[in-house]
Amino acid sequence: MRVAGPLLFLFSAAWLLGCAAQSRTAPLDEIDPNTSSLQSCGTHRVIVQRNRENSRTEAYLQSAPTGTQKSATYPIREINERMRVESVGVQRTSIGCVFSLDVRDRQTGFPLFKLRVEPRVGGYTAEREEQQFAAVTEPPDALTLDQARKCIAVCDAGADAEICKIGRLTCARPGWYFGREVWLSRTLHVIVVSYLHGGGLFAFGPDGALVGSRETGSIGSFQIFDFDHDGQHEFITEEQDGSGTGTETRSYRVYRITGQGFELLWEGLSYSYEGNLQPVEERQGFIRFVESGWGDPHTRLVHLEGNMKTGQFTERVFVMVEGHFRERDGGRAFR
Repeated sequence: MRVAGPLLFLFSAAWLLGCAAQSRTAPLDEIDPNTSSLQSCGTHRVIVQRNRENSRTEAYLQSAPTGTQKSATYPIREINERMRVESVGVQRTSIGCVFSLDVRDRQTGFPLFKLRVEPRVGGYTAEREEQQFAAVTEPPDALTLDQARKCIAVCDAGADAEICKIGRLTCARPGWYFGREVWLSRTLHVIVVSYLHGGGLFAFGPDGALVGSRETGSIGSFQIFDFDHDGQHEFITEEQDGSGTGTETRSYRVYRITGQGFELLWEGLSYSYEGNLQPVEERQGFIRFVESGWGDPHTRLVHLEGNMKTGQFTERVFVMVEGHFRERDGGRAFR
């Protein structure tokens, strides 16, 4: 077995005193571990090292001891064995240090996403800043429905060793969840892709050509509903927005497919948990769709959101008017 030599890379950025914010990005092949100005940002630093036994990339956020607080190291769990970190940038802002990791597919080197890591008390929060779904620039004929179907079949079969691409996009991702095909009308198909760190929506016309695509968070569930009764269903997702040590946020989103791609019509809270606050804050949201009728001419989206500890929930009603959602006045609160 070939064992890679020990490689330890420490990343951070130096800033000038008196400046409000300053940033620097350091590619791995340019890092000098002995350069002190690249070793810390405030009391934190990001460490990326290659495991000598399996050559996997491992990433950590490390805090330095301050006063009565001991040094702590937190694995950045959003980075797994199928990824590699191309570079780490860091910026000091008025609220502290923010690290940005350029994460790529380990085998192909294809960009997966930018990971924003922000130190918090007792851990960190992580949020994707950019995903490769946002970089779809090929003409519509670069991807067909048939190609997407075959690729998803490969991924669903667990063929991790085979790199399958949807156009320029790598389908065999870290933490693959599912790929599904949905009919929104007689002529419009949508391919839904969800994996550990994100997801995507791909719309195809009657000839199987790509109409549009959109990046999303990791999709936990989806529904379809025809809010405007035009014969084409809108697409509703429940997506992860961000996660980290002791924190998570998820949202509902409603999309419409147009000639320009996916249009976001509405979004609202699905779930949020902030364990780094005292007291801990946890909120939950629910949605329901109501057809017009019974004296109401409008199709309605009902959103219920509340605090899980107090049990206080607020109902908001949105109606579809001329192709867009409008909130009705007088949301009611109850327990």
